[in-house]
Amino acid sequence: MRALVDNKGFTLIELMVVVALIGIIMGTVVLSAGDGGQLDRVEIETKRMSALIKLLAEEAILKNKEFAVVVDETEYNFQVLDKKNKWNDLAGDAVFRKRKMTANSKIEMTLEDFDVDFGAQKKGEDIRIFLLSSGEMSPFEIKIIDLESEDYFTITGSLVGALKIEGPFEAN
Repeated sequence: MRALVDNKGFTLIELMVVVALIGIIMGTVVLSAGDGGQLDRVEIETKRMSALIKLLAEEAILKNKEFAVVVDETEYNFQVLDKKNKWNDLAGDAVFRKRKMTANSKIEMTLEDFDVDFGAQKKGEDIRIFLLSSGEMSPFEIKIIDLESEDYFTITGSLVGALKIEGPFEAN
């Protein structure tokens, strides 16, 4: 007589089918998530810019120095006022280096209640947001626009140094 063997487990084929299904599901999830899209990259750049402005404003207070953020339509840079009242780039600083906007995005700006026309500025004439050692800053609103959808985020800075990020806003 043959004794009945009570198998309590999965066959190799069953395990292979389960592993294959998990692989297909994970592949679908990864592909559908993608890289987050252009608007997500614009949001990340907005948060980065705001964090760098806040950090430099705090450094202005701690070091008792005057700093500025130089803004252009496709990039921004950080400067310090030296003892000869000359603005110098913080080029050697890894954190406060010149930053370019992500592809397919641009900056629009209002500085002290005036719309900035980057195309009309003269060569060598920088648009600066001043970050003072007193904790004050030039009031501004920076709009970072996704050129594909025209949706945008804003960074607003007040005279007393408060920063606020808002968005995304849909294009009109």
